Amino acid sequence: MSRQATYIDVGCHNAKTRNPLYKKITDDDYVLYVEPNPYLKDDILKNTKTLNFHYEQSAVSDWSGRGMFYFDKRGFLSRKKGEKKDLHKGMRSGLETEDPYLSSFFSDTCITVEVDPLLNILKKHECPQHIDILKVDTEGQDYKILKHFLENNEYYEVDMIITEDYYQTLTDKYELLIICGYTLMKRDNSDSTWIKK
Repeated sequence: MSRQATYIDVGCHNAKTRNPLYKKITDDDYVLYVEPNPYLKDDILKNTKTLNFHYEQSAVSDWSGRGMFYFDKRGFLSRKKGEKKDLHKGMRSGLETEDPYLSSFFSDTCITVEVDPLLNILKKHECPQHIDILKVDTEGQDYKILKHFLENNEYYEVDMIITEDYYQTLTDKYELLIICGYTLMKRDNSDSTWIKK
């Protein structure tokens, strides 16, 4: 019998599309899905492959409060034949930013969402101490999230981190992960995978 794994999926979108965790999750694994977009909740619940899941409707960054969450102007087109584009489910949605590259993907439509650091969310959901994989894909917030988590975490043990490689914070994030004892295992498309030494 295999050991129950623990996966934390920050910015999970619909928990399936282009998600590297989707194929790994089995029936009884502990999964915490974190996604600020309320329009994706039903998709997440439909797509999860475990009964042992938790769901947090929040954005994650290095601060607590409320922030503006902008929808991807391109929307999301399902692979199912005949389905129409959904303007509230685009993958390039995210927290308000002053970065012109990221904001170029955002529409004028936004909502107010709760924002919290990852450590607060893990404690709230009584996440297991040992985390097999932490995935962070948050359209430009990855470095802030990981920096706050890694510099303040004294409890959780994370074996692997999968993170989106946003070019403006790439060097800083790579240096941070190396200093914190992680080794780059692979890079593909816009993601990198890191393992604890």
